[in-house]
Amino acid sequence: MTLNDNQRTKLVSSDARFCISSSIAIDENHRAYVNFVSSLKSSITRKAYEIRLKNYLRTPIISFSTFDELLNRNPRQLEQGLIDLIIEMRYKRQMSFSAQNMLLCALTHFYSINDVLINRKKIAKFMSDSENKYEYRSYTTDEISSLLSISDEREKMIILLLSSTGIRVGALPQIKLKDLMKWEIEGKDQYIYQIQVYSSSSKYRYFTFCTPECALAIDNYLDLRRRFGENLEQTRRGWNPPNSYLAIHAFNRRAEFYTPIPIRHRSSITSNIIVPKLQSLNLRNRSFYSKTYNDLNKDSKSKDLLHPCHSFRIFAITQMQRARLDKTIREMLVGHTTGLDSVYYKASEEEIFDEFCKAIPMLTISKEQKDEIQILEKDNDLKIIRQNYKDDLADLRKEMEYRFSKIFELIQQNPVLINIKPEIIKDLKI
Repeated sequence: MTLNDNQRTKLVSSDARFCISSSIAIDENHRAYVNFVSSLKSSITRKAYEIRLKNYLRTPIISFSTFDELLNRNPRQLEQGLIDLIIEMRYKRQMSFSAQNMLLCALTHFYSINDVLINRKKIAKFMSDSENKYEYRSYTTDEISSLLSISDEREKMIILLLSSTGIRVGALPQIKLKDLMKWEIEGKDQYIYQIQVYSSSSKYRYFTFCTPECALAIDNYLDLRRRFGENLEQTRRGWNPPNSYLAIHAFNRRAEFYTPIPIRHRSSITSNIIVPKLQSLNLRNRSFYSKTYNDLNKDSKSKDLLHPCHSFRIFAITQMQRARLDKTIREMLVGHTTGLDSVYYKASEEEIFDEFCKAIPMLTISKEQKDEIQILEKDNDLKIIRQNYKDDLADLRKEMEYRFSKIFELIQQNPVLINIKPEIIKDLKI
């Protein structure tokens, strides 16, 4: 199958979203479609694949009528249709590798789950190289501080949670109050939260910690919601009720009552919270992101960009590295795979907590909080010095008592020694 000029003009330039005909009916109860949807474990992957499949079926190039007719076509014909679409996406629409790959993944899964074998390796030869459009940099402490200065309680909590833990923005909407557990920092009047990330997933679940600054922001935000009527209760461990979500949509503070609506999608954080603030601080130029892929490759600025959310993750990992955290524990704290260590190295929660505490000064944003941490550390150092001084005095006292007791024993055994000069006694090996 070859694309003619009319068909080429009907393809749009967004991520695999071609000009489609809404009049084409897709039978979602057909066994082929049910097999496709039911075999996808992740709800996010399922939604993304469904969109690609439906748009693919509704493109004029496919001439879709029924699933039975489609699946009975010659596999070589289906392969050529996919190749034509990939070529169009790569050269005409200049879409990224990830856009091409997402389309190919969705469609090869649909065909393979319905026993139609197509040569994916052959089709992949027509895709562009896998390379990053942008090379993102880390936020600076001053940039995060500027974001916090124009944020309310909810936004501060989100920004500090992303920057101090390095969690992926897609994990934040899933966090519930039961995923928070308070840890007291020994010797300091501070506490942090242990946070279970992806707690509902047995495969991707892990835990991390936040800074005292972030823990305070979490408490301030939840206390705000409690003051405005939400049924929340602070406990020694954290907060109740356990199944309430940590992050919810903004509510009308003038209303007498509100129903908490949890944030379901990461776009609510990226597009509605972070991006507008970056634009207001002139840290993000809206017109720059409308450039084509080729223009970006020619533009040196594309090599030093801030990603609204991923740059927080880069910041957290960078600061942990600068604090010289153990590499394996650092990878565990940010949800990276640790290879063989995941099988043979079973660090305790206390070990991971102690290691994370080393990075708290580097991950703290507020200058006041940094100063407070330094004061607490100096106070702790002074306490250690005083205790060491007392211990040394006690040891010296014991040593002197022991020596005097030996001298008295010698004198009792031989009273003549009492007339010996002190210099001679000093030279005795007692």
